[in-house]
Amino acid sequence: MQWKSNSLILRFWVTILRMPEILFDMRSNISIDVCLDALAQNLIDACESNGSDNNGNNCSSNNNNNNNPMANNSSTLMGKLGKDSPPSKLLCARDIANYKQIINQYYKDISLLPSIKESDIIAYMKDVSKDQIFQSLANEPRAQQQHLHLKFETIIYAAMATSHPHQHQQQHFANGMSACVL
Repeated sequence: MQWKSNSLILRFWVTILRMPEILFDMRSNISIDVCLDALAQNLIDACESNGSDNNGNNCSSNNNNNNNPMANNSSTLMGKLGKDSPPSKLLCARDIANYKQIINQYYKDISLLPSIKESDIIAYMKDVSKDQIFQSLANEPRAQQQHLHLKFETIIYAAMATSHPHQHQQQHFANGMSACVL
């Protein structure tokens, strides 16, 4: 579970929280940065694992993360809270256990989902990229003048027809597509 938290939480959400100017057109403000840092640190603390994974390996984010600057932060160290604890950790200390349960349930729910075949993912990505290219060609004025979206559609259906002749020809006619009509 820890690699999932590190990839999604540390690489994406924490970065966005700590540097919102990456996503939004805004100036940095010290008081806002401090508040966002506290939120980001509590997110990191909530995603840390106290125990071990299914293989018995320790999942603490402080292990095997020497190249991760966030892993060496003193407020991410697991331990007792005291007068020397950072304020951001003290702020949400009571809620961290509840957040950890929510996150553990989230990963448990994901693990119960049916697995997706690699071939299905590849086919989906091909469709998505084909649709994006088609939409770009259909919306671009110069491409519209040259009817590039229709030519692209013709090429796609021709390629599909050569790979699976009967299946795609029937689908082509059933959908009423008129790729060759200008």
